[in-house]
Amino acid sequence: MDLTRKLAEIKDKKTNPLVRATLIQELSLTKNLGKKEIAYLIGKSPSYISNYLRLISLPEVIKDALLSGILSEGHARALTFLEEKSEIIQIFEDIVRYSYSVRETERKVDQIRKTKRFYGKVADDLQSLVESLKTQWGIETNINRRKSQIVLRFSFPLGVVGMRKLKSFLARLL
Repeated sequence: MDLTRKLAEIKDKKTNPLVRATLIQELSLTKNLGKKEIAYLIGKSPSYISNYLRLISLPEVIKDALLSGILSEGHARALTFLEEKSEIIQIFEDIVRYSYSVRETERKVDQIRKTKRFYGKVADDLQSLVESLKTQWGIETNINRRKSQIVLRFSFPLGVVGMRKLKSFLARLL
C-alpha cells in the first residue's frame, strides 16, 4: 500500500480505530516518520496520532471488544491511561456491566490512575520564582500556561494605594 493510500485510510472516519493505529505505526516504522510529520500529512495534531498509537498497547480482550463494537473508541482511549492490565480489564468489565458513558469511564480511570497529567502546569522552579516576587514585592502575582504562551500576571488594588504600588513596581522594573 503506497503512502497516499495509507494516509487516505487514516483520514477516513469509517476506518476501524485499530486499523488506523496500525497504519500510523507502520508509517512511523517503515517510512521513518515522526508523530509531527504524520500529523502534518493528515492534517491532525500530534496528540491525535499519540491517541491512536496508545490503542495498540491495550490487552487483546479490549482490542477485540473495540473491533466488535462492544467498546467505543472513546472508552478504549480512556483505558490507555491505565498501566496495569488487571485494572484495564476491571474497568472494561464495569463499562459493559453498568453501561458507563465515555465521561464516566474517564472519571473511573482518573480515580485509579497512578500518574496524572496536569495541563497548564508551569514548571516548579518558575512557580517558586513568581512566589518570591509575591513575597518580596508584596504584589499579587500569577503564572500559568495557555496554549502556546506562558502568562505572568501582576494584580494591584484599585485606588491610590494600588497606583503607588504599580508606580513603585514599574520604577524597579525599569
